[in-house]
Amino acid sequence: MRPRAVVVGGGISGLTAAYRLASAGWGVEVVEQREEIGGLARSTSLGNGRIECYYHFICGGDAHLLRLADELNLAESLRWAPAPMGHLYNGRLYRFSTAWDLLGFKPLSIIERLRLGLASYKAQRSTKWRPLDAVTAKEWLLHTVGERVYEVLWRPLLEVKFGPYADQVTAAWLWHRLWRVGTSRRSAFRAEVMGYFSGGSETLLGRLADRAACLGAGLNLGTTALALMPSSSGWSVETSRGDLMAQVVIMAVPLPVAAALTRDALPEYASHLGSVPYL
Repeated sequence: MRPRAVVVGGGISGLTAAYRLASAGWGVEVVEQREEIGGLARSTSLGNGRIECYYHFICGGDAHLLRLADELNLAESLRWAPAPMGHLYNGRLYRFSTAWDLLGFKPLSIIERLRLGLASYKAQRSTKWRPLDAVTAKEWLLHTVGERVYEVLWRPLLEVKFGPYADQVTAAWLWHRLWRVGTSRRSAFRAEVMGYFSGGSETLLGRLADRAACLGAGLNLGTTALALMPSSSGWSVETSRGDLMAQVVIMAVPLPVAAALTRDALPEYASHLGSVPYL
């Protein structure tokens, strides 16, 4: 009898896990609370078409995702296009895509512009990110580019994205953003080129779900996972449509959901998950 797994969450991580397990000969059941797959990569109807609920793009350095697209015969569905950016400061929108744009960003002095450019260049070419996990992005930026650059450029961006947690974000996160986007830049004097699937992310999601289903995986939409409990065969996942038995459970869900599911079976683990702020 082949081993069995339950994957909680039908987003891209959960569907990829289900596809990989099914490819390896496992029996798999995916449990997704919504009536549609996708999670944060899902799409919704708009007029006569479909649109992603959140903006997603693929960078040149996203090797795992590019290999997955190729494996699913979706490489030709990828479209690459320039992605120009801008920065709004004091009511004026400045182009902010290339080294030329940075040099022309007058709110900063020429020394500050050069310092920012050098810091970005070094970050995009470094792979030594672990020491950055011990300091905050704010601390690293103040040390690397100075207070004026931080106040004009980075503080507004961090606060818009993270709100009250802006000062707590690790510098490793910021490094990864700079590094990842940098992999889509062919030259410092040209804008980044980003990849998009024709039809949006649901093109990839649909292909993943179809391949997993062809390999025998079950997709339980509109099904809520309620609790995870130990059983004689491994684990029992209580759902709104009955219990599912498995040797392995993979939770591809937000941390608060995972904490709630494991509260009774793994209280210390659930407490640890619950202690992590989730935005």
